[in-house]
Amino acid sequence: MEPYSILVIFLSIALAVFLVAGTITLILVIKLLSSVKEATRNAKHAVENVEDFTSQLKKVGKATIIGSTVAQVLNIFKKERK
Repeated sequence: MEPYSILVIFLSIALAVFLVAGTITLILVIKLLSSVKEATRNAKHAVENVEDFTSQLKKVGKATIIGSTVAQVLNIFKKERK
């Protein structure tokens, strides 16, 4: 065998290995990106739930403030009646 034939065989094998490794890497990157997309979707859903919860807490807080204010006013009127 001539050195050029050996070089051609070596380069062909290297190209085949590179193509297989590149294909496997590309498939894994695509799977990783789909996982990241799913995680992002779940995180967005969690943030929306937290926003809803905090808005409900704000409403409850306002109702509590109004209720305590009304209770204080009623206590003042009860004390004045005595």
